[in-house]
This record gives sequence, structure tokens and C-alpha cells, in this order.
Amino acid sequence: MAAIGIFENNQKEGGFMFKSRFISLLIVILLVFTMSTSTALATGSYRTLLRGTFGMVSSNHFMSTKVGVDILEAGGNAVDAAVATAAAIGTVEMTMSGAGGDGFAFYYEAETGELHYLNYSARTPKNLTLEHFKVGEDEYEIPPRGPMVTLIPGGLMGWHELADRFGTMSFAELMEPSIKLAEEGFPVTNSLQRAFEAQLGRAMDWGEYGLDAWYGGIPEAPKVGEFARNPNLAETYRRVVEEGLEVFYGGEIGQHIVEVMQEIGGVWTIEDLEEFYVEWDTPAPLEFTYRDYDLFTVPYNSSGGVATAQILQMLEGYDIKSLGVNSPGYLHLMLEAIKIAAADRAEWACDPDTLDVPFDHLISKEYAAERRQLINPYIAASDWYDAGIKRGELGENTTALCVVDKDGNMVTMVMTLGSGWGSGVTAGETGITLNNAVRWLETDPDSPAVVQGGVRTRWNMHMVLGIHQETGERFVVSTPGGTGIWQTIPQVITKYIDFEMDMQSAIESPRARWMLDGTRTLAEYNMPEDTVRILIEQYGHEDMYFGTPLPGGIGTVAAVTYDPGTGIMTGASDPRRESAVWGY
Repeated sequence: MAAIGIFENNQKEGGFMFKSRFISLLIVILLVFTMSTSTALATGSYRTLLRGTFGMVSSNHFMSTKVGVDILEAGGNAVDAAVATAAAIGTVEMTMSGAGGDGFAFYYEAETGELHYLNYSARTPKNLTLEHFKVGEDEYEIPPRGPMVTLIPGGLMGWHELADRFGTMSFAELMEPSIKLAEEGFPVTNSLQRAFEAQLGRAMDWGEYGLDAWYGGIPEAPKVGEFARNPNLAETYRRVVEEGLEVFYGGEIGQHIVEVMQEIGGVWTIEDLEEFYVEWDTPAPLEFTYRDYDLFTVPYNSSGGVATAQILQMLEGYDIKSLGVNSPGYLHLMLEAIKIAAADRAEWACDPDTLDVPFDHLISKEYAAERRQLINPYIAASDWYDAGIKRGELGENTTALCVVDKDGNMVTMVMTLGSGWGSGVTAGETGITLNNAVRWLETDPDSPAVVQGGVRTRWNMHMVLGIHQETGERFVVSTPGGTGIWQTIPQVITKYIDFEMDMQSAIESPRARWMLDGTRTLAEYNMPEDTVRILIEQYGHEDMYFGTPLPGGIGTVAAVTYDPGTGIMTGASDPRRESAVWGY
């Protein structure tokens, strides 16, 4: 089974051996999870569904969850807690996100009922062109790492903008926990040791700035039982809170980064940093209905939000509840809707500044009815291969968080560096790891997401806010998972809404992921075997296989809910990573 929070598991002689390690003050209660012998999964869970009225934080790392709860206890609101949590998770889970990356944020303001959407996506350097990636006659290839695949990061500006507009505490107060973690250090976990070992070679490339930042200048990865530190990052954050954001976006720190990037082969300029900006509600959040809920998600340049909306709109035409949770019929319809959404993603997903995108049409019920006609309810389609999506790796290199405060304000954020450790490049002496987001653009000149200067990449990241049309009950949900993000969220939402599972059980329920190629589909290792056998033999999902029981799985969902009638909030987290939820 998957590891839960601070617990590690190892399969041995048919059983499971658990080794616990105490970290911080978080307490995770392990419950017995029972699985039905039929093709449906019982609505049980390993973890408790936490309830409270004061505040709740769910994030993909237990240390950052603790930081967020501390901010709530200090009098901060949901925005304060979310910003502090985002900065902290970028410090302790530096392989996934941080100041050198970017993300999206939703803030639901309880008093006004307004939803605010912040897009702090990174942008390509203005001098970047497709020709930089030419490897032959009409042939182009984007490398996975290095200075040429880095975008101008939005992380710091996004956190600052969110806190400045809707927070109640100073940016210095919100960054202080991350400064302390980076300077004083934090315990290395098993997964972090593996991540350090994987990065060590790259940390010695491009000026060895990474080696100086995370390895103390010594070519040896930190191990479990030791502390990880990054005093360079602490100093960068300290200067930003003392001197202002401008010191990074065009000032002395920015100038240093540009000089380093140009020395190692990049095309950054100081103007790229000086002219960088983030956007509120541009385009506005996408709004649609599913069953008895009004749902809101992220528009392009998030391809994931549109895909999730389309998948749910197509599924709304079926009585999936009658099919049963994780039944062959339910998963078949889910996978076929996913394939069609992927095709639309390939045709339309881009930076909306470069193309007039018909959002209203793409997520309309009329268009969903059209696309639903392409689904054969009995046979898997095999001709949606590739779907124009070239990088469909099984990545978990993103991170997510959700927060609700005592007043019912809600925040959800999703953030990334792209791949694990991003570009592998550390931004000079800043201690900041830079993204490799150029990888999510395309080399096809006819693609709406072709590589060019000054654009935002085509992310899979997105999140969903749901509001019940009668009761006003609300939930926010987000997850990492690459091209699996927009496959995971519809599975969680249908289990929560259609099958009336509690959010924790909906998150823990096993999931499937189409691998963007023919009928090749990954099922989580604990998916009922009868379900997979029937999908293969009767529905034609011939190339279907089980994943291994490792943390990460298919997405790592964070979610919180709030009932305005009672003031009771619930929090759920995913056992597939070192995630945790806490509140009371």
C-alpha cells in the first residue's frame, strides 16, 4: 500500500512492515482500509477525514502543512496561510516547486462570494526562438535540462501579489518560516534522499551553483538522519523581504542571475525580469455545472482546466452512479472521455495571448453532447493515439495545497518547476532552482503552443472550486501529476459527487491514467483485478497494466471542504506522497 505521511512501507514476504519517524507535531492516524471483493471499491480510507471549525490546511508535504496551520493560529487568514505554505513547500520539497517556478491560485472570498484567480505563470525569454532548438533540416528537439529550457519565473511575484492584495500579514512574516527552514535545515526523508542522489550530477553542472546550494559544496547527497540546508536561498528570501521584490525582478539579484544565465548559455536579459508581470482573472475562471454543483476552473494557459471541464460535461450524460465505483463501465467511459479531451487540448491549448480561444464553446453542454457521440460505450477507441501531446511522462513534479480559514475563505494553489528539479540549473548564488517549462511548449510550427519569445507555457496544472447549488457547501481540490492532472481530478470529483464518497475516500480510491497512446493505460496497483481483466477482455483496453506500489501514484490530491450552514470544514490529503492535512 502507499506510504502515508511520515510512515514508510516496504512489502516483505506478502505483508507490510511500517517504520514510523516523528517529524514536527503532526499526528497522522492510520485507519484500516477495506476493499470489496467485487469490482467496486469500498468507501473506506487509510486516513481520517479531519473536521474542524478553526482552519484547515492540506498540502503535499507535512512540514509545509504545519507552517500553514501555524500562520492560521497566529491570526492569519487563508491567503496568509496559503502563501506561507507555498513558500515552505518550495523549500522542503524543492524538487517540485519554488521561487524558480510558477503556478496558479484561486481565492474564494466568503464575505462577497467572489472568486479571484491569479495566474503567475513563467514566461519564455523574449529572445528565445524555435531556431534555438534546431538539430537538423526541419528537425527540432527541446532538451530536458539546461539554461535554454528555463522560463522567467513567477514564483516570488505570485506569492507577493497574492499576499499584498488579500493577506493580512506582512510578506516578511509569511516568508520567515521558509527562511528558517532553509537556514537552520530540516530532516531528510527517504524520498528526499533519493531526489538528492538523482540530482547530484546535475548539481555539479552549470557552474556548480547547485552543489553549493543544497550539498554544502561537497559532492555527496544528504542522507536520512541528516539535515538539508540552503543558506543561499535563505539569504535571497531575506533580501527580498527587506529590499522589496524589485531586487529580484531587475535589481541586484536579478542582474546576477542574468549574468550567470548568459555565461552558461542562456538567453535571459535584465529586461525579461524588469518587464515580468502576473495577471488577475485574465482570462476569467471557467464556469460550468456538473450535477448539482457550480464548478470553476482555470482557463488557458492551463490546458488541464478545459480538459477537466470537458471530461465532466461528457460524463454528465451518463448515469455513472449506477455503474459502481471503479467498475469496468465507469472507468471505460472515463478513459474514453479523457481521450477526446486530450485531442481538443492538442488543437487549442496555448497562451491565450497568441490565439482567440472559444472557451465558452469548448466547455459548453452542446459541444459536450457532440463529443459524447464519439464514445462507444462498449469498445475502447484506439485511434486517439498521441493526440498531439509529445511529453506525457508519468511525472509527479508539481505540488498542490488547499486552505480554509474560520471565516470560510478558501484558497487552492498548484505550483511547479516542470520536471523534478526543473532545468537542473541553480540561479547563481541565489540558491533558487530554475524551471524547465520550455519543455511544455511544442516544436511544431503549426502548433498553437509553438516555442517563441515572451509566452507562457501550456501547463497541465489547474484546480477546481465547487459550490453546491442548494446548500452552498464548497470544496477546493488540486493535484500534481503532469498530463495525469486532468485525468485525476475528474475521477476524484465524480467519486465525491456521483458516488457520494467523503473526500478522503474519493482521494484514496485507486485511479487509472491513459498514457496518451492507443489503448495504453496505467491502473494503480490496488485497482480490483476483475475490473482490469474485464476492461482488457471485454472493452478492448488491451494495453492495460498495473503500476507499482510507490509513493506518487497517479496524482497526489489536496482538498478541503466547507459547510457555510454549520461552519464545519473538512480536510483530506493523499497517501501517495509525503502529504498531510491538519486543522481543528
